[in-house]
Amino acid sequence: MPPRFFSHLAQSFDQSTPTRPLYSPPIITLLLTLSVLTLLGALVPLFKIDYEVVLFLRSIDIKILKEIGEIGHRLGKGTTLLLFSVGIGIVGYVWNRDRLKRAGWQSLIAHGIAGLIVQIIKILLGRPRPYFMHQDHWPIGPSLQGGLNTFPSGHSAASFAVAAVLARHFPKAAWIWYAVAGFVAISRIMEGDHFPSDVLAGSLIGFLIGYIISRPLKDWLKSLLEALVQGLPYWVGGFAVIWIIFHYPETSPVQVGMMWVGLTMIVVSLGVRLLLILKPTQFPLGSHIGAPTTHLMLGLGIALYTGSLLVALFGLLTGIAWWIRHSHNDLPGNPGHYMVREKDSNVAQEAVIGLAVIALLIAIQQIKGIIPLL
Repeated sequence: MPPRFFSHLAQSFDQSTPTRPLYSPPIITLLLTLSVLTLLGALVPLFKIDYEVVLFLRSIDIKILKEIGEIGHRLGKGTTLLLFSVGIGIVGYVWNRDRLKRAGWQSLIAHGIAGLIVQIIKILLGRPRPYFMHQDHWPIGPSLQGGLNTFPSGHSAASFAVAAVLARHFPKAAWIWYAVAGFVAISRIMEGDHFPSDVLAGSLIGFLIGYIISRPLKDWLKSLLEALVQGLPYWVGGFAVIWIIFHYPETSPVQVGMMWVGLTMIVVSLGVRLLLILKPTQFPLGSHIGAPTTHLMLGLGIALYTGSLLVALFGLLTGIAWWIRHSHNDLPGNPGHYMVREKDSNVAQEAVIGLAVIALLIAIQQIKGIIPLL
């Protein structure tokens, strides 16, 4: 192969943006601890309701759901993603576009690494696929037998690995890449090939690999921690949706109190953001309370409003990690950088956010425990 080929491959991992100081050791330890507690902690209850999801899907026979699942299966296949990555790379070389070249190579490599990691975990755990499950527990142990390879989802991992790379190089279209990857992940559940925990775990693995590969490799640890903190809210959000749908709702005084506290935090956070926009110079705490604080209050408020102790706990851990990430002095994104300023936001945008939050709160009440109640 010509030397230029290898030079282009090396350039696909160039440091196109200046690197920043790595986290201090205490921050690294704290962020890793919070992330691991959240990720593993959410997996345990998910394993307990995975079988309930399977039973529910077996009880319905809707043709369109299977057709949607088949579409997702084809989109997330290794061959499809391989051709897509190679196609991007070829276009980049033909048009001499460095961004396309890097996106093609990095997505291809991220896909391969994610697939390798997923296959190793599949073999080590040997979890049966849903159509082989006839009880709510399964033995853990290495296996090469067909059908004992459901955890984690390979389609989800590969799709999110490619999406994370594309989101890095084409950030304006990031929502498209992640929406397609999310569709692939959900379709794996709808088709009956995977449990919810398989899909969430695979999506996280793919996102982490794609995030790291698309950034300077010498800073892999910092990239890993940043990816973990960025991915935690979506992980907890996915867990929350599944948990509140399939978990029987409780109406004890504790749950009711949590909902009222959460609603109060939501109203206060939205109000503070609006005041910072309308009267930034008159608001006495304007120099100290910015988007990180209001985002944290809003997220915790929504978690509490679900009335689930587990969702609230994982939301709290995620919020602490997120706050550390955005307020640490070594990082861009300290409170001063993320202040809610009039030039960055406006009343119309805050109104949209408020309406979206209201819609979300209504949706939470509508879907809470809907499956057990049917």
